[in-house]
Amino acid sequence: MKLFFKLLILTTLIGNYSTSAFADFEDKIVSSLIEHGKFSINKNDIAAAIDDFSRALLLDSDNDIAIKELLKTSSNKDLPFDIKLSILQLEDISKYIARLNEVTNYYSDRIINIKDKLLSEGVSEDVIKKELGAILPIRTIIDEQSELNTEHQSISTKDPLSNLLIELTSVKLSLEDKASLLRTEYELLMSINDKLTIAKNNEALNRSEAKYASKTETLSEIEDAKDNKTSGLDGNEFLNKNFAKTSSTLNEFSQQLEILKSELENKDLAVKRMSSQIVDMSLQLAEDQNNKSKEETTSTPDLHFEITDLNSRLELGQKILQEKNEQINILRRDITKIKEIATLDENKYNESLTIKNKKLVEQSGILRIYKEQYWDTYKENKSNIANIKTLEAQIDFAQKMIFEKERIINNFKQNMVSFENQLFEAKSKLLNMSALYYEKSDKDKLFLNHMAGLQAQLDSLREALNNQILEFDNMYSTFASDKIITPNLLFR
Repeated sequence: MKLFFKLLILTTLIGNYSTSAFADFEDKIVSSLIEHGKFSINKNDIAAAIDDFSRALLLDSDNDIAIKELLKTSSNKDLPFDIKLSILQLEDISKYIARLNEVTNYYSDRIINIKDKLLSEGVSEDVIKKELGAILPIRTIIDEQSELNTEHQSISTKDPLSNLLIELTSVKLSLEDKASLLRTEYELLMSINDKLTIAKNNEALNRSEAKYASKTETLSEIEDAKDNKTSGLDGNEFLNKNFAKTSSTLNEFSQQLEILKSELENKDLAVKRMSSQIVDMSLQLAEDQNNKSKEETTSTPDLHFEITDLNSRLELGQKILQEKNEQINILRRDITKIKEIATLDENKYNESLTIKNKKLVEQSGILRIYKEQYWDTYKENKSNIANIKTLEAQIDFAQKMIFEKERIINNFKQNMVSFENQLFEAKSKLLNMSALYYEKSDKDKLFLNHMAGLQAQLDSLREALNNQILEFDNMYSTFASDKIITPNLLFR
């Protein structure tokens, strides 16, 4: 503790240092705390080691050495259950914070990429800021919550491990809010990108429809001038109606493509019929030129004009076919792009689902560990409670025995004092009567013999009492010493 306060005082004295110098000094403080913690472990002072490692993590929460050393202390059998549980909780929070950092980094990178893409495609920063304005209330709430977390974090205790848990909990809450905010921002930017993609696809479709409508209108005028000799008019109207109903979905694109293919087949048949008509008319023209007379040659310019008209119609039909092929290619490219967008969205969903499944598996594993640790602790506590009750019964019995022995010893001591007083009085009488022993009659000698027997009896009684007192004193010293056997499970 003194070392830690000295380090704090030194940190306040280096306020004029540069940032790099302070960082180096902070690293030295962390290293000193870790070394002191290892030294405490060697001295079997686990509590001091936990405090040192916790203080090191308060200065550098990402220090792997301090985390590993602190987790090692949880395997000590003499460690209290609440401290062991706090260390395990610290490990879970650290892992969860690492995962939150990965999530925030992932969304930060995606946000940067999608912003660069939108700017490169012509979206202004004002539009992006306007769309992101929807998350301003959320950002305000998160900032207020961060201030509350900071206030709660400032309420520290004297226990470094508890302070470390408070700080990491505050960091966890802040990272959760940050991840939620980044996820919302990413979703808004993706919605802007989706709108831009849909607008581009619609614009491309509108250009294709306008181009196709102008060509079909030209073809309709030509066919109307020929008194509807071909069936292309109805097909053009049907195609125009279908193109007017186009949409941005993949299924509608596919339907339009099938319809366009059917119309192309109809146009191919019309072109073939026009080609056969041209061939037939050319043969008929040659036959007429060979067989008809000179007078009929005046109609030749009309035939040449009709052949020229058919050739122009054939050329126009080929151009229309070429343009239709181009339109089909545009539709195919649009469908491919939509499929790519759908595939990208599916990959994102699968990626998110994989992350959620991974988190679920990790949380299930942590829950299983907690259940196993709780069950082991429950069994250990149940055994300890039984041992405590047994020990309490033994202590009560020993105390009762000690009290009873002390009472018996006190009674014997009181009786011993009484017997000693009687013995002293008897000795005094014997001394007084010993001088007259030889002057007395036989009757007095008998009395003196009786007194001598009484003295012998008293001496025997005193010896017995002394032996009993010595035995009780030995028993009392045994109960007063630390030789009482206690269950070993109580002190795990």
